[in-house]
Amino acid sequence: MGDEPLAVDFKALFESAPDAYVVLDPQDVVVAVSDDYLAATMTERGDVLGRGIFEAFPHNPDDPLAAGVRNLRASLERVRKDRVRDRMPVQQYDIRRPENEGGGYEVRYWSPLNSPVLGSNQEVAYVIQRVEDVTDFVLLRAEADQNRLEASAHESLRLEGLGRLAGGVAHVFNNLLAVILNYAAFVNREVVDAAAEEGGGRWGAVHQDIEQVQIAARRAAELTRELLAFGRRGVVYPQQVSLNDVVRGAEDLLRATVGEHIRLTIRMDADLALVMADRGQLVQLLVNLAQNGRGAMPDGGELTVETDNVDVDGPDAAGSGLAVSPGRYVRLRVSDTGAGIPPELLGRVFEPFFNTQPDGPGAGLGLAVAHGIVKGRRSRLGAFRTGRRREFQRPPSRHSRGADRG
Repeated sequence: MGDEPLAVDFKALFESAPDAYVVLDPQDVVVAVSDDYLAATMTERGDVLGRGIFEAFPHNPDDPLAAGVRNLRASLERVRKDRVRDRMPVQQYDIRRPENEGGGYEVRYWSPLNSPVLGSNQEVAYVIQRVEDVTDFVLLRAEADQNRLEASAHESLRLEGLGRLAGGVAHVFNNLLAVILNYAAFVNREVVDAAAEEGGGRWGAVHQDIEQVQIAARRAAELTRELLAFGRRGVVYPQQVSLNDVVRGAEDLLRATVGEHIRLTIRMDADLALVMADRGQLVQLLVNLAQNGRGAMPDGGELTVETDNVDVDGPDAAGSGLAVSPGRYVRLRVSDTGAGIPPELLGRVFEPFFNTQPDGPGAGLGLAVAHGIVKGRRSRLGAFRTGRRREFQRPPSRHSRGADRG
């Protein structure tokens, strides 16, 4: 008696399996189903056994974009043709509620895996489908994505307001500086003539004083130009350019900017697409980011400039945190090995006159100007902190085969 094989109730085992399973015959008729599958789909065993899967679970008639039935049918055809498993992407396949629960359809997202069961003739006798209900995960992620997009839009509006304010003030101030510089030049010429007639004397000292006024006014004019760039009120000359050519042309300038104590590394995608941009502004963008990186590495380090083509398949720019629409883009990334930006300050780094190093050089306009340049091309500039490495990524507007149309 001890040698007799134990009788195993495989039907009970299958139905009690701790997962959602359904078995289909070659005509897609349901021949077996697990308890977890019934619970997940709000059905009873008698409601689905012996019925076609698409009869038991039709598409939501209120959703004109419903593709769950079509996608599942295509997957089952692939399994039977190729006789291999087919893992489907996450699908929206809405489930009909029982009438005693209000009827209608409930939005559901599933992760399905369809596997063939071969008969003695090596043909597909059955298809076992295992599904996982991932609705909560998808909805939570969608909510997080929406929150990120709203935060990004709010930040863009805030910086846009700062840009308009800064650009308006700079425009007026620039006109005043033009008057100051012109009159200083007139007075200086007269002083130089007077100094020449009298052999220097007190006019020589006056000439030096006026030159200091002119130097200060020119420096103020440079700051107003940076403010105009932040406010995007400066004149730009967009054209089709290769970011690789821009980076190569600016390499010597970048090395001089960061200094000998910082190693400059450049990595470029050889098959980089063209973009529509102002070459001078791109050089200014690179220099501003290099200056910012130099300030973060007073004891030396590495500044890396990279270019590449990227395919974005979601609003998160493949996890980069940059709110861009799906599509193809060209990306310029500048990173350094400095101490990094405190997380609580990341949201302020693009504000004009904001400086994470209060005692450091500069007016706190470098990143604000970089942001203004990028926004002026309808692109995105993001700041990130990865360990001790800080990164600034700028994907210019999406490109086509030939050039960026943005």
